[in-house]
Amino acid sequence: MDANSALLIPHNLAGVKYNVRLSEEHTREARMTEQTVENGAIVSDHVILLPYKLNVEFEQTNAFGGVQTAQQAYDGLMSLWKERSPFTVVTFHATYDSMIIEKMTAIHKSPNKGALKFNVTLKQVNKVAIDFVAAPNGKLSALAAAKQTDGGFTNPFLISANFSMAGLTNQNLPTI
Repeated sequence: MDANSALLIPHNLAGVKYNVRLSEEHTREARMTEQTVENGAIVSDHVILLPYKLNVEFEQTNAFGGVQTAQQAYDGLMSLWKERSPFTVVTFHATYDSMIIEKMTAIHKSPNKGALKFNVTLKQVNKVAIDFVAAPNGKLSALAAAKQTDGGFTNPFLISANFSMAGLTNQNLPTI
């Protein structure tokens, strides 16, 4: 396991140790796109998989020889949150790459002096690469318009309408 890994087995989150893990909540969500058409009906033509989320709830006490282990756990989690560097999280049920701390809550837990109950929400960072293409004769806006789609397929009406607005005709359409 490398330096950018977090292990939740047994009681460790990216090097931050704790006494008791109370729960793990693994969340998967998808969002459907919605477009309203002329008659008012809603058309859904794509499904977007949202980044994974993991919520971990755990406690840390100061039960070992008066050492402020709850404060050490708090400081360690704050460092991870401020750093914003993705790391790998391994749980009993799944391994998650490229996770960051999205939200952290620390609650003082009575009756133990200084003990903290943590609720940490981690979210996967999805990175993409952007490709650039050259546009002939400065017709970038026309080419961008030609890339518009309707229902996941190129819509010829949108292409001709947008090329017409850009001053192009069907005879001098650039090759895409």
